[in-house]
Amino acid sequence: MFKNLIEKNYLQLIWFGIILLFSSLILMGLGYIAGIGIWGEQDVTAALGGSLDSQNQINILKMFQVLNQLAMFIIPPLSLYLIIRKTNYNYLNLNIIPDINIFFALTLLFIFTLPIIQTTMAFNQKMVLPEALSGIETWMKDKELIAEEITIKFLNVDLFSGFVFNIIMMALLPAIGEELVFRGLLMRWFRKSIKNIHIIILITAFLFSAIHMQFFGFLPRFILGIILGYSYYWTKSLWAPIWLHFINNATTVSVFYWVHKSHSDINPDDVGNIDGYGYLLIATIATLGIMYWIYKNRNLEREIA
Repeated sequence: MFKNLIEKNYLQLIWFGIILLFSSLILMGLGYIAGIGIWGEQDVTAALGGSLDSQNQINILKMFQVLNQLAMFIIPPLSLYLIIRKTNYNYLNLNIIPDINIFFALTLLFIFTLPIIQTTMAFNQKMVLPEALSGIETWMKDKELIAEEITIKFLNVDLFSGFVFNIIMMALLPAIGEELVFRGLLMRWFRKSIKNIHIIILITAFLFSAIHMQFFGFLPRFILGIILGYSYYWTKSLWAPIWLHFINNATTVSVFYWVHKSHSDINPDDVGNIDGYGYLLIATIATLGIMYWIYKNRNLEREIA
């Protein structure tokens, strides 16, 4: 049975779907019961309806956000990993830890890609659809505004404990969970039917960006997905994209916390913005140089397993 599970992608997908369904039902049900017990049914109902009028409702949404991440991105792939690793120890490449120099290079890579990400973000936000698609554009903007409002409500915390919780909720869990699914499972599944690794990386990056349903931030997240894909493919370790993903999200959380606590006039969204194409060119050259170094020091002994 387990041998067939290893060899057949569709069986893994079925198992993934079954585990996701049951973990979602169980965790969401427990979350609903716990939420009523802690905050009351009125606040739980209001929060699930999209209300953010009180701190209780924000806390409820945060709880469900964590439960949703566990149910969708953590439990299903880890369950598959625990089953399959009995006969394939290298499944998902979680047992391979890159050299410390790789982690240092990935940190530098994040720093130099910030201006590129911010530039593509500014370009993406100017997107205008044809008049015939104005209704779709309005819907997309509404979705973007709702997501932005929720994110800001989540990020603006006064206590250090709230900051630590945000790091776990918005940086650690997404970094682990989304990399388990997009780079760990999807790249492995596509590898069995698509020979060109560059196409695989582009497809998974597209899906990675699309699932966030933030259309005016699609392009920068797509570029990030490409970089995450290559960092995984070259190192043959899932810990590489997990680390890069984590520091990307953790930086946003940390900047918002510092700005909120210090009452600074700095706009957190401006971090990484640079003036002048010369600086952007330097950042691009540095990014390509670091990626080339990672490529030259790539793991040649293993394949994506």
